[in-house]
Amino acid sequence: MKLKKLSAVLVTAFLLMSNIFVNVSFAAAPSKLKVLYNNNGTAANSNQIYANIKLVNLGTSNIDLSKITIRYYFTKDSDKPLVYYTDYVSMGSMSTKFNAHSPASAKADTYFEIKPSSGTISTSGAIWPKQSEVIFQGRVARKDWSNFDQSNDHSYTIATREYIENPYIAVFESGKLIAGNVPYDASQLKYEAENANLSGKAFVANDHSGYSGTGFVCGYGNDGAKTLFTVNVPESGNYSIKVGYSNASEAEKSLSIYVNGKKTGQIKFARLSSWSTWSEAQAIVPLNNGENTISLQRDIEDGGSVNLDYLLIEPGTIPDVTIPDDETSKFKYEAENAGLSGNAVVANDHSGYSGTGFVCGYGNIGAKALFTVNVPKEGDYIIKVRYANASEAEKSLSLYVNAVKTSQIKFSRFTSWSNWSEVQASVHLNSGANTISLQRDIEDGGSVNLDYLLIE
Repeated sequence: MKLKKLSAVLVTAFLLMSNIFVNVSFAAAPSKLKVLYNNNGTAANSNQIYANIKLVNLGTSNIDLSKITIRYYFTKDSDKPLVYYTDYVSMGSMSTKFNAHSPASAKADTYFEIKPSSGTISTSGAIWPKQSEVIFQGRVARKDWSNFDQSNDHSYTIATREYIENPYIAVFESGKLIAGNVPYDASQLKYEAENANLSGKAFVANDHSGYSGTGFVCGYGNDGAKTLFTVNVPESGNYSIKVGYSNASEAEKSLSIYVNGKKTGQIKFARLSSWSTWSEAQAIVPLNNGENTISLQRDIEDGGSVNLDYLLIEPGTIPDVTIPDDETSKFKYEAENAGLSGNAVVANDHSGYSGTGFVCGYGNIGAKALFTVNVPKEGDYIIKVRYANASEAEKSLSLYVNAVKTSQIKFSRFTSWSNWSEVQASVHLNSGANTISLQRDIEDGGSVNLDYLLIE
């Protein structure tokens, strides 16, 4: 027992010294789960909400199901009483209940919650009689059997009889969000800088155009200038924050990020063409359920002189991967495990992919796959994207690094959707956490399938 405690302390100390941008804690690491579901091929307009949910253990430790809670979010569309019908449980038993989702969003005002009674899902690859997955099958109906409109429901994706990954079903372990995400309205998690707590000669101004709200915060030419936001989030977990800013000074600038009084990293602001031009910088921060403080502060090692417009929080679990500090090393990150939005979905209806599937849906403008990586030092890295493109011509997607568009990646045409190749690009990454997004913008011709991201 003493040896285990000593190992935990040494590992934590190493992470702090390495300045890796993660939420370090002496508590046990959260479990890693993949959430799959099918809905018996049910269309969006139906008198039942089918949700057959499969949890797969991807971690290195067994998962105690008595600590797990699953939530499926939807809009109830009516005040008629709801009933949950349990069809099958592969391990133990479960209880269910309905709750109002607060604050309600356009995609969810209600969720049903599944609580397993007992059982253990073993680590991936465990042999019989151990089980590395568990299945819960059930459905929701109204007592009068009237139809639901699921077309805009948070947890509904597509009509499918096959199990596919669903990042919109939330899974909690001992109250902490460990898989999926919860619905929200962006307006509820946007905080104007001019309404924050200012100190250290930071002050509100409005002498440049294009800002959000009633003004912006400047004064970051002074060491110690600070903007402190008090924010509320629905669940504990890692969150992506976006900072609206303007920087028309002579070079890239930076500020330090503090979460609940502790410095977690540094955020950088690319140079823009004028003080009336605004963009967003992105970072990953660990937040607790409920109230938190996020400060943007100029420390002595920062180059400030930026104007801050707002802070936007995007909830959802952010999977962390770390690139070893070795120039010859590579890291492959499967697209099906990335954060998906804008109608990007996981599929497996073409052969030859790596992992458990690939990402499609890039026929839709705004479709995005977001990868979060940790690198040990700032520098230039080569990324390779494995893809398939059997559409009529060469296609393209936009590449964003830490929410800043850096280039456009082009994907050559192939003869079949089961033919895969790689395309590469150069990216500049900061020490610690970074996000890399492949997104279809209006100027792109998407319609490609993405298999994985490889970082060298």
